[in-house]
Amino acid sequence: MGRGAALGPMVGGLLLSRYWWGSVFVVFTGALVPGLISALALVPVTRADQVRAVDWLGAVTAALGCGTLVSGLIGAPDRGWTAPVTIAALGGGVVILAVFAAIQIRGTALNQQQFEPCAP
Repeated sequence: MGRGAALGPMVGGLLLSRYWWGSVFVVFTGALVPGLISALALVPVTRADQVRAVDWLGAVTAALGCGTLVSGLIGAPDRGWTAPVTIAALGGGVVILAVFAAIQIRGTALNQQQFEPCAP
């Protein structure tokens, strides 16, 4: 996984600079299929001993905070770094991510809906 994370962007950039954009999918799909087959054959199946609650509040605040922050960063060059929308998006993203961090530090999931582990 580490090699793939390091090489993927470089290979993708090389393919995009020399071939059409669909070549990225052709090459990476060719690498994905053997990887999936190997994982299914070599990685042992494990199951959790306990059923845990899904942390819906944490998931929503993480996604919302990251999305708001990235939206502010992407729009800032066009709108301006001091535009009220940019400042609100950046500040709001930071505040939401701080709420996410507080939720995770506290370690409680307010939504106690349970999920079942995978069937054998």
